[in-house]
Amino acid sequence: MLTVFERRALEAVKGGGDVFDRGTAVMLRGLEAEGLVDICEPMGDYDGKGPMPFFGAITTAKGINAVKVDPQRLSVSAGE
Repeated sequence: MLTVFERRALEAVKGGGDVFDRGTAVMLRGLEAEGLVDICEPMGDYDGKGPMPFFGAITTAKGINAVKVDPQRLSVSAGE
């Protein structure tokens, strides 16, 4: 069963996204081992003057299904 934080992270990178938070990066690496997310190069263009992402990530079909079948599924929105 996924934790609330894992569900939110999978929802956040469902269509692909760059990961800037270290805790989220570590969590997604664990989910990658389960086949729930693919880790890739950062998707955005960065000039090195601002924050740099750890990597890019995209939720796999298995990850999307894991979130869908989870009865405690939460969507990502501001304030949660």
